[in-house]
Amino acid sequence: MELRPPPIDELGNVIPHDHEEISNEDFVIRGISDHFIKYVNSRRRLTSMTYKTSSGSSPGMSVDFGRMMVSENIDLGRRYTSGNWLGAVELQVGFLRGLGLQVGYRPIDNNPYHCEVWGNLSGKISKRIQKSAHWCIEIPGVGLF
Repeated sequence: MELRPPPIDELGNVIPHDHEEISNEDFVIRGISDHFIKYVNSRRRLTSMTYKTSSGSSPGMSVDFGRMMVSENIDLGRRYTSGNWLGAVELQVGFLRGLGLQVGYRPIDNNPYHCEVWGNLSGKISKRIQKSAHWCIEIPGVGLF
């Protein structure tokens, strides 16, 4: 499965956008590393930072395009339990867009499935995203919230 390239500015940077080939029925996957897990009342759970802007030069939340990976028979269990990943959550694109966010394709050198979620990822919005998340690859002993 191939998607049209994202729009870029005169410097070659991807412009935040809603990619029309990513439908509201699609899902995106957010990989979970140990820095997204904290202890609260002796329980391990995902932090709200899981659903905020990623670190680095990107202005959005980094995710992967689920339908594209599934169509290419990517082993999600293997992908999200190796390297820095401990597991992953799934987010519905239509829900994210309903919060006024944009979901766009933004492939990077080592990840052709990479997308971004752009917009106001404030604490209130992040909490709503957190409550809508489902495990894609569950991390044993860790709660979603």
